[in-house]
Amino acid sequence: MNPRLTRGEYWLLARAVLYRMPLRLLSLPEGPPWNFNTIQETLNAESHGMSAAVLARTLVRMRQRGWIEVDRGIKPDSGSFDVDPQAMRAALAERGRLHEGPYYGLTPDGGMIWEQFARPRWPLFVEDEEDESAEGDGVSTRRVIVGDRAFFDRYMRAVRGEVAIEVGSEALIDVSDWKPAYWKTPLVGIRWDFRCRQRPIDPRYDCTRSSRLKGSWCEWI
Repeated sequence: MNPRLTRGEYWLLARAVLYRMPLRLLSLPEGPPWNFNTIQETLNAESHGMSAAVLARTLVRMRQRGWIEVDRGIKPDSGSFDVDPQAMRAALAERGRLHEGPYYGLTPDGGMIWEQFARPRWPLFVEDEEDESAEGDGVSTRRVIVGDRAFFDRYMRAVRGEVAIEVGSEALIDVSDWKPAYWKTPLVGIRWDFRCRQRPIDPRYDCTRSSRLKGSWCEWI
């Protein structure tokens, strides 16, 4: 299988790899002027560059191919609906809060199409979630999941240099049902739960190391 994609098709697949996307966001204007009402500033990425008509036709075509699904909202039980180009243009033109309108997301087939072009290295993907409100007093709870053991060790060393980990708070757990992306088949991984607080920045230490490691799983995202 060797599909050919337009620039717009690839853009739409790549934007929704990790999170389902609100259709209203796709209709935000391009800059300049630069402000948080532009699509570039909102996504921190270049725009798709398609007109409203081309964008609607592209979304409908991708849905017909089984690459994406469109639903009525962010809730899991919102339900999908059939759309033609005219109805899609109307959905894209709806006004209101971005998160309250229809969403699109990848199907497993759409994810596989994206993978063939982007060549992601899922074992190097890092899921790193932090809850700063759970503990209070500057302490936060954090959960890290990585698929590759050697890469996990590298990431752990980087995090230990950036935060102070509370003694006795760490737990390492092997997981077999990890989904790094909502459309992805579950993978195995290593989960690291701990509590920590920020430490004073040491000028001798590279405090961007973990961020750089997090971005190494895919160059085309």
